[in-house]
Amino acid sequence: MAAAHSRTPDVVRRVISTQRGFLLRELRNLEVLRRDHDNDPVVGLLLAAAVRHVTADLTFLDDAEQTLLSDNGETLARIARPATPEHPQANTPGSDDQRSAAAG
Repeated sequence: MAAAHSRTPDVVRRVISTQRGFLLRELRNLEVLRRDHDNDPVVGLLLAAAVRHVTADLTFLDDAEQTLLSDNGETLARIARPATPEHPQANTPGSDDQRSAAAG
């Protein structure tokens, strides 16, 4: 989750909420399609598989929300910053950048 690298709970919360809304709309659309094609078993199977994928994505969002936001952002604060051209060594726990930031 790219939003987690912002290390900002509000950003992560907004991204998760937006994605959840999109996935819930997708589930509704799939249910309409299933009703419209209830006489075709192959289409029904394909739509059922699509529903399972969307449901799995929703479960992942629940897990991400629980893991990243349940402790008021403490977990987010520990996430390593990605490497940049200016700092090719990622700011990972134990790196020089991480120790400098903690000391400064």
